[in-house]
Amino acid sequence: MIDRRELDAVRDVVHALLADRAAGDPGTLWAALQDLGLVELVLPEALGGMGGGGAAIAEVARVSGALPTPVPLAETVCLAGWLVSLGLPVPTAEQLPLTACAAPGAVRLRVSGTGDGLVVAGELDRVPWVGSARTVVVGHEDRVLLLSTADLKIEPGTDVAGDDRGGVLVPELRLAADRWTTLPAAREVVHRRAAAARVLALGGAADRALELTVEHCRTRIQFGRPLAQFQAVGQLLARMAAGVAVLQAAGHLVATALDDDEPDPLESAVAVGIPAATSVAAVAHQLHGAIGLTREHPLHLSTTRLTAWAGELGPERYWASRLGSRLLTAPGDPWHRLVKA
Repeated sequence: MIDRRELDAVRDVVHALLADRAAGDPGTLWAALQDLGLVELVLPEALGGMGGGGAAIAEVARVSGALPTPVPLAETVCLAGWLVSLGLPVPTAEQLPLTACAAPGAVRLRVSGTGDGLVVAGELDRVPWVGSARTVVVGHEDRVLLLSTADLKIEPGTDVAGDDRGGVLVPELRLAADRWTTLPAAREVVHRRAAAARVLALGGAADRALELTVEHCRTRIQFGRPLAQFQAVGQLLARMAAGVAVLQAAGHLVATALDDDEPDPLESAVAVGIPAATSVAAVAHQLHGAIGLTREHPLHLSTTRLTAWAGELGPERYWASRLGSRLLTAPGDPWHRLVKA
């Protein structure tokens, strides 16, 4: 296991690398990230990794959300060790980075056969950074599938943040036995895992949006004094900081849940993280005014992602209903279960 000091060092190194190269070629960026040994960081020690676990995943994913990262870094660190825990081989350099197709209604596949005779065909929608990924992880009924992007036909597309969200045509593919495994409720499990990566990245984007907004309110002079000195502005900054704190708490919950492979905390984190992210984005633009909407100002790099990423996880109502149903159907007092979560 690695300690807090080592985690801080990892975070600083990844931040420096992304800050320096995020605007460059995605392939070159990923090669530099891979040289850092980030996959080994999250793999168990028994497999030659550093055993960083959920804490390391959280640090890396959060940094990837704070900076305009054009590769699926959060997905890769969140999925790599988990796939190995299912009995699949350790991903090779040629199979990285990993992404996941998990948006609601995005998986439309036909799967037949077993073993080396497993045949897959169909379509995938809105796959994050599919243009720079080497492997797409898909949950289909009771199977987890690993599809090589070299075998897929990619239809380029972007979300409102300008991030790669392409569509995929899956021709009839025969998957080897080491490219899939059985897992009960695989689609839901992959969805939760991808949502966990996105919640952690949302926390990083929210941190950056708050940083930019506080700086703007301290330096922007209106009616002879900085915006931050107006009471109404201070209240909005406090509301924004509260949203960031919610996402930080959700991130801690995710990190622990990833280690314990617990579905309940992951769903709780997503349920509270989505509304917090959209609230942070709204307040940031309210305080920046029109300048925050321009491409010249860096705020949009965070707020458009807060909005887009929160939306692709599924409606707030969906996650809230799952959280409420779990609380009401669990044994004991729902209040005590909620407070513990």
